[in-house]
Amino acid sequence: MHHGRPRLVLAAIEHLESLKSLQHEDSALVDERERLLASLTELVLLIDHDCTVRSCNLPARSFFGISEEGWRARPLGELVQAPFGPFLTTLARRVIDSGVQERIDLEIEKPTHRKISLITIPLPYGAAIIGEDATLTEDRDRAQRALRAIDSALAAVDGLATVQINPRGFVTTPTPSLSAMTKLGTELLESIRFSSLFDVKSRAQVGDAVNAVMNGEGSTRLSAQLLVNDGSMQPVRIGLAPLTSLTGIKGVEAVLVLCPSG
Repeated sequence: MHHGRPRLVLAAIEHLESLKSLQHEDSALVDERERLLASLTELVLLIDHDCTVRSCNLPARSFFGISEEGWRARPLGELVQAPFGPFLTTLARRVIDSGVQERIDLEIEKPTHRKISLITIPLPYGAAIIGEDATLTEDRDRAQRALRAIDSALAAVDGLATVQINPRGFVTTPTPSLSAMTKLGTELLESIRFSSLFDVKSRAQVGDAVNAVMNGEGSTRLSAQLLVNDGSMQPVRIGLAPLTSLTGIKGVEAVLVLCPSG
């Protein structure tokens, strides 16, 4: 959170605050707003002064069990199942009337235990209810710690490395295992395109394979010659798989395995 607002939705809030009404919008404005909300991992519900839901993104529908169809222009208390529907309606009405944003933390026991942090923000046409699933954040942090431990173990076992590649083809958060395999420092790896780690003959093939995975063509594997920072080249096998989120493919996971030379 940043000053009481989720960091990733600051730009979205600025846009939403610029709107005067959620009714009588032309289709271009509606499409722009829906694209904006669809790009967020936070859950977002937009409601008017009557607490009628005017927009609801996929994370919100998933968390509150809202069906894909038939949710538009329905009362918040009717759309979101009890006890949260009436509670959220009361909260939203209080924020709309007072003009003061509020933040609350909820714990949900069924069907699975989840913790969520909600902030309700007054807007010219009603309010926005924005939430971060704290359970997902905790799960992600736990998974990242496990991955870091695994990668440290890989670095200790000569011949294996993993790394993530962003949509532009650059290495993201260089790993100890890749640093050990290439003999390049992590600072240098942070600014390097993944395909440039390979010899000229392999480079185009590696770049094309990464682009294919990013474009949704599925996991793939290939062989290449890895440049090592001691002047040598090492034959490697590379496995590539898409890193996905609710909004689509956000990067590529690569696994490199040194092959016996000769």
